[in-house]
Amino acid sequence: MRWRRPLSRVQRASDLARHFDPAWHVACMSTGQFALQLAAFPFRSAGGAAALKALGFALWCLNVVLFCAFTVLLLIRVTVLRGAAALVRDGSQSLSLAAMPMALATVVDGISQLLPGGFSESARSAAVVLWWLVVALSLAASCGLPYTMFTAHRHSLEGMSVVWAVPMLPGVVAASSGGTLALRCPPGGAAARDILLASYALCGLSRFLSVLVLAVYFQRLALHRLRPPAQVPGLFLPAGPLGMAALDFLLLGSATRVACPASGGGDGLAAGSPPAVEGVGLSLSGLAAVMDYGGTAAALLLWGAAAWWVLMAAAACALNWRSIPFSLGWWGAVFPFGTFTGATLQLAAKLGSQPFRGLGAALDVLAAQGRERVAACGKHGGWQRVRGVSELAVHRCGAHLSLERTGAPLQWQSGRKQHTCCVQPSASCWHLPSKTKGARWRLAVC
Repeated sequence: MRWRRPLSRVQRASDLARHFDPAWHVACMSTGQFALQLAAFPFRSAGGAAALKALGFALWCLNVVLFCAFTVLLLIRVTVLRGAAALVRDGSQSLSLAAMPMALATVVDGISQLLPGGFSESARSAAVVLWWLVVALSLAASCGLPYTMFTAHRHSLEGMSVVWAVPMLPGVVAASSGGTLALRCPPGGAAARDILLASYALCGLSRFLSVLVLAVYFQRLALHRLRPPAQVPGLFLPAGPLGMAALDFLLLGSATRVACPASGGGDGLAAGSPPAVEGVGLSLSGLAAVMDYGGTAAALLLWGAAAWWVLMAAAACALNWRSIPFSLGWWGAVFPFGTFTGATLQLAAKLGSQPFRGLGAALDVLAAQGRERVAACGKHGGWQRVRGVSELAVHRCGAHLSLERTGAPLQWQSGRKQHTCCVQPSASCWHLPSKTKGARWRLAVC
C-alpha cells in the first residue's frame, strides 16, 4: 500500500484547524516530560550531565513550538471557525481539552529547570505568570469538563473509558509544577507561599476526583472486561494521577520547608504568623518537617498503587501486542508512564535509595524507547478525506491501521475506493477487514 507524506491530502489549510483534535496536546506533555527526565537521569558523568541537559533543552524548545502550533489551531477552530459547540458536544474531544494546561505546565517546568542561563529573575517572573495561567486553566478543566459530562453527554458503565480521568489530571500536574517552582523562589517569600498554598489545594481537588473515577473504572473492568485492543494502552492512564500525586507530595513537602524557614524570621505560611502554634508547641518549621516526612510516606503509598496499574497495563499490552493499532491513545500511555518514572526518580533522590535509583533509570530508558516508538509510528500517516464526518488521521504502525475519530454513518476514502460502514451511535469500537494489494489489514475504528 502506497503511503503519502503527512498532510499531503489536505485540500484546504483551514481543514487543519477545523478537524484539529485537542488530544494532540498529549504529545506536547510527553515531549516536555521526556526533556525534563533526560536532564534528571540518575547515572551520568559531569560531561554527560551537560550533554543530557542540552538535549533536554532542545526537546523542550521543540515542545514549546508544538504547544504554540497546537494552541493556535485549537483557538482558530473554536473562534474563527465557530467549532466550540461541536467540540463541547463531542464526548471524547471535549475531555481532551484538559491536556492543554498540562502541556503548558511542562513549558513552565522547562523554564525553571532547563534554561542554559539559569533561573534568572526575568525567567522566574515569566514562570510565575505562566504557572498562574496553568492554575486558571486547570480549574476550568477540572470543574467545567465534568459539568459538561453531566449535562451534554450520554454515558454508560460499559462504554466508560479511562478518558474520564483526564479532567482530573491538570490539578495534580499544576501542583507538581508549583512545587518545583516554589523550590526555586526566594526562601520564605510571599511568592513561594502563595504558590505552595494553591498547589496543595489543587492536589487535594484532583486527588479526590481521580479516586472516584478510578474506583468506577475498576468496577467497569471487573464487570465488562478489557476494552478492545485499540484502547488497551489507555490502561496506563490511571497510573498518571497516582504517580503525579506521589510526585506532588514529595515536591510540596520539600517546598514547604522553603516557605517555612527554620529561623522563623520569614513570613511562613501566613504573614505575621507566630513562631509556634498556640497550645501545641509546634513551630512552623517543625510543621514543615512533619509535612515533608508525611508527604514522603504518602508518596510511597501512592507509588505502590501506581505500580499496580502499570503492571496491569503492561500485562494487557503484552498479551494484545500484535493486535493493538496505533492511535493517539499511545501518547496518552507515554505520559502516565513518564509520571510514574518521575515519581520513582524523586523517591530515589529523597530517600537516597539505590534500588529506587536503579529502577528509575531502567524506567527512564523504557520511557525513552516508548516515546521514540510512538513518535516513529506517528510519522507514517496521512490525512484521509472522510465525507459527512470529519477529516481523520490514518496512521500506520506495523501491519495495522487505525482511524482516530468516527461517527455514524461512517464513510471514508482510500485512493479511488470508497468505503462505507453504518454503525450504531452507542457502539464503542468496530473492526473492519480490508484487503489492499494482497495484504490483509485490519482497520480499527474507535
